[in-house]
Amino acid sequence: MVKEVNPAIHVNERDYPVDGHHCDDPEKAKLVKKLAVMITDNIPRKLPGGMKENHMDFWILDRLLTKEEVKFMLSFKKRRFGLTTPELAERNSMSEEEAQKIIDHLIWIGILEQNRDNADQHIQYWIPKWVVGSGEYMVEHATLPDEHPEVATMFNLAPQEPLELAAKLVPPGGAGIGMHVIPVEKAINAESRSVSVEHLSHWLEKYDKFCTMVCACRKAQRIRGEGVGDIEGHMCIGLGDIAEFLVETGKDAKYVTREEVIELLERSEKKGYVHQITNLDGENRIVGICNCSPGSCYGLRTSQLFNTPNMSRSAYRAHVDYSKCVACGKCVEVCPVGAARLGQKLCKADGSKVKYPMRDLPDDHVWGEKRWDRNYRDTNKLNCYDTGTSPCKSACPAHIAVQGYIRMAAEGRYEDAVRLIRKDNPFPAVCGAVCNKRCEDRCTRGTIDQPVAIDEIKKFLAQWELNNPQDYTVPAENWAGEEWKDKKIAVIGAGPAGLSAAYYLRSEGYPVTVFEKEPVPGGMLVNGIPSFRLEKDVIRKEIGIIEKMGAEIRCGVEVGRDVTLDELRAQGYKAFYIAIGLQGGRMAGVPGEDAEGVESGVSFLRRVNQDESVRLNGDVVVVGGGNVAADVARTALRAASGKVTMLCLEQRDEMPAARDEVAECEAEGIEIKNGWGPKEILTEHGRVCGIVFKKCVSVFDADHRFAPKYDENETITVKCDNVLMAIGQSAEWGGLLDGSKVEVRPGGTAVADPVTYQTAEPDIFVGGDIYHGARFAIDAIAEGRQGMVSINRFVHPGQSLTIGRDLRTFIELDRDDIRVESFDNSPRQRPGMKSGDVRGTFEDMRLPLTEEQVRTEAARCLKCGATIVDLNQCVGCGLCTTRCEFDAIHLTRDLPAASEMHTAEEMMKLVGPYAIKRMGRIVKRAVTGKSSYPTEQTT
Repeated sequence: MVKEVNPAIHVNERDYPVDGHHCDDPEKAKLVKKLAVMITDNIPRKLPGGMKENHMDFWILDRLLTKEEVKFMLSFKKRRFGLTTPELAERNSMSEEEAQKIIDHLIWIGILEQNRDNADQHIQYWIPKWVVGSGEYMVEHATLPDEHPEVATMFNLAPQEPLELAAKLVPPGGAGIGMHVIPVEKAINAESRSVSVEHLSHWLEKYDKFCTMVCACRKAQRIRGEGVGDIEGHMCIGLGDIAEFLVETGKDAKYVTREEVIELLERSEKKGYVHQITNLDGENRIVGICNCSPGSCYGLRTSQLFNTPNMSRSAYRAHVDYSKCVACGKCVEVCPVGAARLGQKLCKADGSKVKYPMRDLPDDHVWGEKRWDRNYRDTNKLNCYDTGTSPCKSACPAHIAVQGYIRMAAEGRYEDAVRLIRKDNPFPAVCGAVCNKRCEDRCTRGTIDQPVAIDEIKKFLAQWELNNPQDYTVPAENWAGEEWKDKKIAVIGAGPAGLSAAYYLRSEGYPVTVFEKEPVPGGMLVNGIPSFRLEKDVIRKEIGIIEKMGAEIRCGVEVGRDVTLDELRAQGYKAFYIAIGLQGGRMAGVPGEDAEGVESGVSFLRRVNQDESVRLNGDVVVVGGGNVAADVARTALRAASGKVTMLCLEQRDEMPAARDEVAECEAEGIEIKNGWGPKEILTEHGRVCGIVFKKCVSVFDADHRFAPKYDENETITVKCDNVLMAIGQSAEWGGLLDGSKVEVRPGGTAVADPVTYQTAEPDIFVGGDIYHGARFAIDAIAEGRQGMVSINRFVHPGQSLTIGRDLRTFIELDRDDIRVESFDNSPRQRPGMKSGDVRGTFEDMRLPLTEEQVRTEAARCLKCGATIVDLNQCVGCGLCTTRCEFDAIHLTRDLPAASEMHTAEEMMKLVGPYAIKRMGRIVKRAVTGKSSYPTEQTT
């Protein structure tokens, strides 16, 4: 038998039944069908002949209940009708003891609910809905899902199948069907029109008995292999008599105090979880408050899968004050339904504003599968509209909130600015010193005159941080305020990628050990970048924050030599993040390279960085035209007694080195010769005495692939005493991968998935230069964060590495289609320099901007981006307001009807009239072509 499930419904290969279900006992089958019809919310299945054995309503009862238990359940005659033990004993012609024995087992399963929802508060029993009801109770059971994993499938299908037809007909308020978003309380405290049921405090004051229980949605998704990294635990809150029921009947639940409930609610808001309350008992009763994971929650899914927000939304919607919004994107990151996305404030070239489409609603549309979103978990993680947003944020590999920290710097909020940067980059001072400034390369202001000096503002903030020590650690805890003590993670390599991964892993509560073979942590930050560009105390301070958060850094330990991966696994490490960088240098492969005085630039930088007293005698030739070559040349200038000359294949405009680094080389007296490639190193008595270069006529082919061509007949000879080859870096794996399945490319980098960074060895993830080749510190930092995302999911069974993942993809607005009508005409600010001879010091001679310069420079920002909220999609959770540090987004009570609470028994009398009104609107739209709600908006 084939699964009789709509293909648009969320099912996978783990779901039951794979090959169909059949009951071999005809009498039991007849009874089960009758009971299933009584319980189901699926209207077609209630019709004669509508219930099939392969339907979830049937097979879950058949799998869990005996024939006698089914008969006993039928004695209730309808669901959600309370009966006592004596009443049930009488209906089933048995003793109270016999009846109680059956009741106890049915409660233990979760197919019956015990409550005191009656006038004198006596214990009664009823058949609950599938959801909210038996589905949760069965999955929340401490042991039942282990014995019967099919309960996870039942809980997956129960909220979906009936709503295929019904979701589009649900009016605001949810019609007593299931769950209902309740806003973050502080987001609506200023709203004078709010009513009591919209406040969490109202419900906490109403009840005096509380429990927390395992989240059924997260648990079911884990069993089904579709977890999104929000790990199950005691996330949900039972209230009143339901707390008693859950704790006393074998569910994974425990009593807690009101104060503990409040702490859980606050931690949940910090983690970005949505508060929802049950909405099937009217306005005088709820049985639970859930702290929902947007990618796991089945309550939120009903509105997201079917694109029917009335199923979930509160009475509130988020509105943006565009005069204050700086497109930091923090509200976008936390929005559970993808309603908030980044766009632009700037007008188009013709003076018009960009129009942002709003999601269609079923209010006046014929609604069906084509309007559903099966991939809603991924869709809701899109960060910006296709028309794009601020180029600075888009261009930055870590997508730092550039506009945001510029605004804060302008307002003198320096500490806030540093903290904002640290949300996306734990090394702001490092990047302030050595960032390659892709944000400035794409800055919209650069289309007018010169880009905003973004990096100089960041450098100012970094210096302010050094001069004004603060505690920049973040809590090293999971959602429960604890550590994952049994989930140790090993990071191999203490460079920017590895340390970034360690920072973000600690922020999620993982015990982290960083293994570094060098004597000090920092990787190429300390061994590859000279102090005159990045001073060592800056690196030490930022690494110190990670250590203060609890990351252990073990230096002088080479994994593969001193300890193996298998030995680390035996010590309890559950995953590995390998970020060893490219520690070796490449040679050119020309005659004479083995002569004394020839060295790779990487090796030379390591020697000098570890001992600045290293000296070179005589003249130096540096081969290469990239940033590393520039660092090598400037370092050689400080270490050598003679002249330094730099030669490279590329012409000046082709050089991969940053323009400012080339300018600094020349300013310090380094001669640069373009268009030459090494042909032979000349030696005398085994030592270098010169180098011959041949003319490079082109570096790239027609497809811009590296394919240099030479004129072998045109050569020059440069006399020198030292040759430093800075033409590339190489991997040095040592014995690290011995016995592993990790694949390595011909160039020495590791093969890994481009989204998850997982290698062929499932518990090994990679990032930084060892994955993609030489790039920049900011690339490595961004990848370290993504490494955390993957590892967090990997070490917990049942979590998908990809579903509902924020890919951190941002699109740049069209800089050729904008109109800037007015702007501050101040020139770009230039930092000063310390006085002194650069050749005599490794000190960084660059000065930061002054406070006045920072304010002037920040005023040059055109404020390109903003958050746009699709009001048709917003569910009014208020999480966005908890992230905004600019007072730019607020909730307003736009939809008061959405706070109306009804009982499950009222559903049809609510859905019917609304369906008639909806049909009238559909007809009107067909006639007039006009929608009854907005379909697009502008900033």
